[in-house]
Amino acid sequence: MKNQKRDFISEAIVEYDGLPAEEQGKLLIQVLEDQPYLMGFITNVAEEFSDSQHEALVESLLILTNAFIAATVPVGMVPAQLIEEIIKLKTDVDEESIEVEEVELSDSPKVFEDLRARAVLKSDLAEAKAEVQLSFNLMLDVIITAVERVVDYEISQLEKAKK
Repeated sequence: MKNQKRDFISEAIVEYDGLPAEEQGKLLIQVLEDQPYLMGFITNVAEEFSDSQHEALVESLLILTNAFIAATVPVGMVPAQLIEEIIKLKTDVDEESIEVEEVELSDSPKVFEDLRARAVLKSDLAEAKAEVQLSFNLMLDVIITAVERVVDYEISQLEKAKK
């Protein structure tokens, strides 16, 4: 029998959606403490989105963090400077030539696809204007990229410590 890879994102989505509101609230508080800069970034873009779309961004961070924890991968605090660098990197494109369907923003397309699909189901994103969808995609990609870069750094530090 083949050794199958676990899909921690899908599992984390199912687990999060199955949590009672009280447990989701506790998770939110924990992530607020652990990721103040990333949560601040998400809070700062709240006005660009409907309440349900903004909630989907927050929940995407909670789910992503839980997926790494479930995979026993350390998630360090995302620094503000890293968020700024990623935003600059991701927004340094010719906006005239972009269409929502053509953009493949993410370095992790499967994670992006799963979290975006959940956002479409849980919010009014499907009915949003193309510019809002594109902005949502960008914000989601910034969140994913920031967390993954910090995780990569944490793993490299653990590997150095083992040597």
